[in-house]
Amino acid sequence: MVSAIKQVPEPSGPEGRSTPEPAAAKGPEHTDALPAELATLPFRARIWRRRGVIVGLRVARLVRIGLTRFVPALRIAGRAVRRRWRRSLQFRTVLTTLLLAVTSFGAVGAYLSNQIANNLFQERLTQAESETRYYVKQVQDTFDGAQVTDQSSVITLVYDTLNAVEGRGSVIQRRYVFEAMPEQTKPRNRWVESRASDQLTVSVIPAELRKAVQESGKDQYWASTIIPVGTEDRPGIAVGNKVTFNGTVYELYLIYDVNTAQQTLDEIQGVLLAGGAVLVLMIGAIAWYVTRNVVSPVSHAALVSEKLAAGQLQERMVVKGEDEVARLGASFNHMAASLQEQIT
Repeated sequence: MVSAIKQVPEPSGPEGRSTPEPAAAKGPEHTDALPAELATLPFRARIWRRRGVIVGLRVARLVRIGLTRFVPALRIAGRAVRRRWRRSLQFRTVLTTLLLAVTSFGAVGAYLSNQIANNLFQERLTQAESETRYYVKQVQDTFDGAQVTDQSSVITLVYDTLNAVEGRGSVIQRRYVFEAMPEQTKPRNRWVESRASDQLTVSVIPAELRKAVQESGKDQYWASTIIPVGTEDRPGIAVGNKVTFNGTVYELYLIYDVNTAQQTLDEIQGVLLAGGAVLVLMIGAIAWYVTRNVVSPVSHAALVSEKLAAGQLQERMVVKGEDEVARLGASFNHMAASLQEQIT
């Protein structure tokens, strides 16, 4: 006989009830949600892209409308000018005179401007070369007669000499760049590093000029350059030569500002341009007045002849003076009178 065995749960509480297991503590929930501002970025980007497309389309439409209106207007103006050119002797004469005057004054003005510019530059260059020879000799004489042995005295002497050459005052007459020749042995306590005027470095000296000075003996060379003055760049002339101090050979470049010559040239060009414009307008006015006095009687004769052809035989030209045009009018009136007598 088999007996059934029933498993009875053990009491877990004081009253025999089972105690529920405590729920596991929940940690902070993990979420992939972004801040509100970041979440709206794609939406804002789409809005701005759409607005950009709309603005671009509107601009393109305005440009297209402008072109569609401007091009026909330009064509209409061109046709009007061509029609006026074919039908008006006065218009052709005045316009041709103006074009020839503008071309002539342009060619003459360009030639005069070029000649004046060359003369101004050559004059400034001659002055710069002469001054450089004088000051290079003065610097060399000062260096040859110097009795200095310590480094501070050498630097002071070089500074004072170069500042005297620069001509400091209310207006700086010239600027300098003082550079030791490359590949030389530095003498102890008698060496001077590169020196230059304010805002200048050796880079303002063209490489071709430095090469010519370095490879020459005591010859003097020059080249055009650009020098910084304050906040602007000005045209200048750099003139280079060599000097020797304590057995060391240095390159000495004096830089001259030619901005004054450039300003003079600009003023002359402005006067030439204004004078040329006034002369062209005067020539146009004179051409219009002269051709009007010649063409007006001819136009009047053409109008009277058209009326005669239409049957208005009593029409006559107004005759003034005794010149060729007056004789033409008198002959025309005589012809019209004869024609009227024959017909009537």
